[in-house]
Amino acid sequence: FEKPNPILENVRLEYIEKIIEVIPPRDKLTISMLQQYLKSLAEQTKLNDIEKAYLVYYWVAHNIDYDFESFSKNKHTDTSSDSVLKNGHSVCGGYSTLFHDLVTYLGIECVNIDCFAKGFGFQIGEAIPNKTNHQHNAIKLDNQWYLVDG
Repeated sequence: FEKPNPILENVRLEYIEKIIEVIPPRDKLTISMLQQYLKSLAEQTKLNDIEKAYLVYYWVAHNIDYDFESFSKNKHTDTSSDSVLKNGHSVCGGYSTLFHDLVTYLGIECVNIDCFAKGFGFQIGEAIPNKTNHQHNAIKLDNQWYLVDG
């Protein structure tokens, strides 16, 4: 039995999909251009804050690839929004930074969270290291915080 997602109940997906279609391709954008497109289109279609956050999440998910090569080689890469947009790929820190910079521009309170994620290769009972290996976001909507992980 699948429980309905209360967040998505307040999202007009047809608007999100139409907005995404009119934004130029990622490689033709700068961060400031993308922020301005998102803000202008969100205002024109009167998106609420949940829809704005979903719009950013949807755009990032459809335009940025995960950088498995850097992850698998434990290679540190530039995770700034400019670099992520330019290269079209990143690890979790780049997703988190880009999401933060876009939703914040749209007026949504957002923080980046450094944490430890039990991912591939983690064994039950294994000690959790005292270091971070993951980054995600939390956004504040209607005075309530929600975790967002791209």
